[in-house]
Amino acid sequence: MNFSLCEESDADHWIYAGEGNLNLVVRYTGDNQIYKGKVLRVIKNSKNNQGPIQDNIVFKKQFSERVIQPLLGKEYVVQMSPVETSSEFLTRLAKHVEPFRPAFRTDRQIVTDSPISFLLNDLTQVWPNSPTLTYELKPKWGFKPDSSFISRNNIKKSSCRFCMHSYLREIPANDFCPLDLYSADRSRVQKAVRVLFTEKSLSKTLSVSVDGKKLSLSSIDHQNLLGFTNNNTDLMQEVLTNVILKDPILQIIKQLQTHLDELDVEGIYSLCHQNKDLLKLVTDDICIWKDVVDLHQKRRQDNPGFFMDGVCNTEEQKQRVYEYILSMTFKDCSIMINVTPSQATDISDKTITLADGLSFRYDVKVIDTDLKSIKKIPYWFELDQSIVKHATETNFEKKCH
Repeated sequence: MNFSLCEESDADHWIYAGEGNLNLVVRYTGDNQIYKGKVLRVIKNSKNNQGPIQDNIVFKKQFSERVIQPLLGKEYVVQMSPVETSSEFLTRLAKHVEPFRPAFRTDRQIVTDSPISFLLNDLTQVWPNSPTLTYELKPKWGFKPDSSFISRNNIKKSSCRFCMHSYLREIPANDFCPLDLYSADRSRVQKAVRVLFTEKSLSKTLSVSVDGKKLSLSSIDHQNLLGFTNNNTDLMQEVLTNVILKDPILQIIKQLQTHLDELDVEGIYSLCHQNKDLLKLVTDDICIWKDVVDLHQKRRQDNPGFFMDGVCNTEEQKQRVYEYILSMTFKDCSIMINVTPSQATDISDKTITLADGLSFRYDVKVIDTDLKSIKKIPYWFELDQSIVKHATETNFEKKCH
């Protein structure tokens, strides 16, 4: 380990950038060249954290490198470098960022005795000398299940999970459906992007920043954006639409979600109900996960069609439970899309040119890919049943395509 943040005063050079359920991210603002252009990811306490903290952190790095990276592709995974962190540094950092945290996140605090945190490239500074527009998109589920464990007339086969869940939570009806984002159809992607920019209830699905500073989507028309003076709302929507249509990342995520969840939660829960030991499977052994990935990829090569019959032997049941846990990770991941102005002569594969001739380079990374807890399977099943029951009993009519 080459880096260390052990002095209490070191915390003063890091500012709050964001957080998820398990990690909090801070951005470096000091003059040390080692940390310039970097963010620091520190872990938060969780009821699922078990065993020595250092072992958990090392496993997260291995999981990213040996499981997520082979499935997604190396170009989409952010590389993590371990850095030593002292309790003095983390305690001061926790106090420093607390006023900037959203209230709904403050039930979990930074683990101040974590001996290791991770340095990552700041994804809002991919091109340090050029203005950078960053979209953080949480695309959600990109498919409707087609499992033999689901009855033919089950509403899940006509309405997507996101739309039914929004209906259950009484989120105001809107025209957004994640299946449109994944469709690879320009008009549908344009529609989904337009709604994401205009519907306040979807603020957790899409956020936008310029050079790391978050924008208010309701007032971007009056801001100078990347040096352009045309309608910024239209420009931002068109850029995002074109990147989604050109880059294969959403199709990769959709395939992973679908192929890792061939049995649906109803089939997975049925297996676990019959064999309680499946809920006690080991999940902190990286060798097991590497084997799971290898077996999954081999099955997809040998038999690319869905396996629609029941899973018989115990080893295959374990494999399918492990795969389902991975599918839940990809259903809850986020995508960071960065763009910067480019010359029309730029022949990079990661370049888009709009109808008016403006060109942009882009970069895509997938984040929030930590392993989910196997113990949540009963909860996921109960939630699934609640969503379906409510939609069925109240004659939910929205059909998703």
